[in-house]
Amino acid sequence: MKLRATTTDRPGFRWLVVGLWTALIFAAVPYANAVQQWIRTQLGEGVLRSAMIALVAISAVAVMVLLVRWRGGLRLRGFLWILGISAFTLAWMSQLRIAAEPIHVVEYGVLAVLAFRALSHHLRDRAVYLAAAALTALVGTFDELLQWLTPGRFWDLGDVGINAAFGVLVQLLIWQGIRPAAGAGRPHPRSLRVALRLIAVEVVVLGLSLLNTPPRIEWYAARIPGLGYLGTGRSTRMVEYGHRHVDPEIGRFRSRFTPPELERADRERGVAAGEILFRYRRYRRYHEFLLRYPPPRYPFLFEARTHLLYRQRLWARAGRARNDPAVERRLATEAYRENLILERYFPHTLKHSGLALTPDLRQAIEALRNPGDRFESEVSDWLLTGFSEVGVLWSLLIVLAGLVIADRWCTRRIAE
Repeated sequence: MKLRATTTDRPGFRWLVVGLWTALIFAAVPYANAVQQWIRTQLGEGVLRSAMIALVAISAVAVMVLLVRWRGGLRLRGFLWILGISAFTLAWMSQLRIAAEPIHVVEYGVLAVLAFRALSHHLRDRAVYLAAAALTALVGTFDELLQWLTPGRFWDLGDVGINAAFGVLVQLLIWQGIRPAAGAGRPHPRSLRVALRLIAVEVVVLGLSLLNTPPRIEWYAARIPGLGYLGTGRSTRMVEYGHRHVDPEIGRFRSRFTPPELERADRERGVAAGEILFRYRRYRRYHEFLLRYPPPRYPFLFEARTHLLYRQRLWARAGRARNDPAVERRLATEAYRENLILERYFPHTLKHSGLALTPDLRQAIEALRNPGDRFESEVSDWLLTGFSEVGVLWSLLIVLAGLVIADRWCTRRIAE
């Protein structure tokens, strides 16, 4: 007798769960910062990270226990895959720069599982893993787009990568660790075409995001009703391109300008820029400065002011860390390097701002520095420096052309 499928096994129900989980991720966007701040205040900085790491570790153990109960055992190969992917995930989570970022692992790990379950009703071969990973990445990209449109939240290409990467890891764990019957067999052209089209949508959305530079945002924000709030403020920043400079004495820093461009801008604008920086020299006026001189329109001025801000904050933190000499030396070293950036690449601006360090203060910072420490300034660290807008456009067109060719091949194979 044929057994009737339960409600939870029906495709419609599984897609409903995918939709509800996705809606929950999106609905949390406006409130995430406030909730995270409350948790940090009440429970401590590392609680979120520790909780997410513990949850992933428990989930990995639970998967292995359930496999033993359902199948009467767990093969060594499957055990090693689950153990290896879980260990890699936990190590990665512990190294993420922001303590709240491991939340992405849980959000998109769960979504990846739900996407596999929903798609496996339609795709009964190995193409299901590719399709589920692409769907997870697509939701993660839209999540970042929604964050960018939300006041107080920002687009982060790193988060896009984290969302996609953990979606891929979960599919790899299911494929090699759990090895369900639904994901066995050589990909059929019909299944492969579904996966390719999902990948194509993700490539288009991500590519358009990487071309969404501040000048373009300003153009359409002024013309599309409801988007005027994007304006030219910090929320305008989705993607900006620049240069990564390596100075043997300083270390690394990023700028929208090449060294010759920095030299020319400093020479031509140093007097006016210095006067503005002096006017907004107080830390409490930094937000006012950003509103009056938004970074996309005044990039040189923004970079000079922000290097000054970091120099000030790092030296102040070093002063508060005198009970810990190692921390004091590290912070003093970073403050010294920020000051070197100003002296070497913004000399006229620094001179006319009246904010150059006094000889005694400079000597005090230099005495604490550790010359052997590596340094990379956090100023403008969101700038993309590995490729240009033109490179992105050409890469987008080439990848899409390849996907179209593959799609046409699948269509011909289906018709045969």
